[in-house]
Amino acid sequence: MARFFRKKLLVSALGGLLWLSGCAASTDGPWRDAAPDAPDRLWTARPEAQRIALASLLDVDFSVEGKCDSCHGASANYWEFEYDNILDSMAREFWPEATVLRFAPGIPPFAEGDSAIDGFVRGLAAWSGSGDGICQGVDSSLVALRYAVPPEIRKLTAKLSAKYNVDLLLLPGKTEVTLFPRGNEPKGSVRIVHRFSVWDLRRGEPLYRSCRDLVWKSPRGEQIDRMTTPLVLDPVGADLKTLRDGWVPPEPR
Repeated sequence: MARFFRKKLLVSALGGLLWLSGCAASTDGPWRDAAPDAPDRLWTARPEAQRIALASLLDVDFSVEGKCDSCHGASANYWEFEYDNILDSMAREFWPEATVLRFAPGIPPFAEGDSAIDGFVRGLAAWSGSGDGICQGVDSSLVALRYAVPPEIRKLTAKLSAKYNVDLLLLPGKTEVTLFPRGNEPKGSVRIVHRFSVWDLRRGEPLYRSCRDLVWKSPRGEQIDRMTTPLVLDPVGADLKTLRDGWVPPEPR
């Protein structure tokens, strides 16, 4: 399954933004920005020394508006499983020499009883700079990031970095998924609100942030209860590719 996701991601990331614009109508976004020096900090001179943590989705708000007896993949657990696997594949493609860690209790090297992980992640994901607040700006282009990280968030990231020896954190934020089946079949449309950020934990700053609020109508042969997470992760992959290939922030307006 992971191999399939990797192959799909590589193909999709190359044209993710173009593909998405043809299949989805954006209602509040996309909005995304990046630090001017993000490429140098995301891909360092010693990539083999990098440790990159992947936070799992927390508390996906998943609902089905209408009857769909055959929507077998219509559940938050299925969506989270699919998402986490694609995110893992994406990280290993973009940082092949780094150590990539699933940042969750019970997944080595983290102990089953390490409840601090979820607390740290929830605290960071709740901050308006990586939570609801990042959806308030609307811009269709990748723009230069302007932020003021409060002291309590810098303190939180310092704890994360020191306790777990992590350089970067890929942080999914609050996510809402609503399926609108048609004719009691897994066809119709999907609305997804998704927040995502990449953090430099050692310096306590976000390097990339994204918010998308989109509606996707399934083409012929596609089921709305399966493989919907690429709708939000493919564009993130396209943005990361742009950053890796030498992004230059636009001039201030």
